[in-house]
Amino acid sequence: MEICSGFLDQNGLQISGDAKRLCTCLVREVKGKLSEDEMRVYDRLNQAGRPLPDALQSKITGIAVQCLTEAR
Repeated sequence: MEICSGFLDQNGLQISGDAKRLCTCLVREVKGKLSEDEMRVYDRLNQAGRPLPDALQSKITGIAVQCLTEAR
């Protein structure tokens, strides 16, 4: 939760909704929908500035859309 909130604050990101609800949703959904291996792949590729595999990108996009919708 702290990482999510800090990320939003540090990057000056504004959302059209409740940031706490967004972060709560992101934590819940990432824990529930991404395996540890997927999280490692995401971290490794993100650090290297490389694109994600389509299936992983699709999962992450789905989580983001769901949580942004919930945060409204």
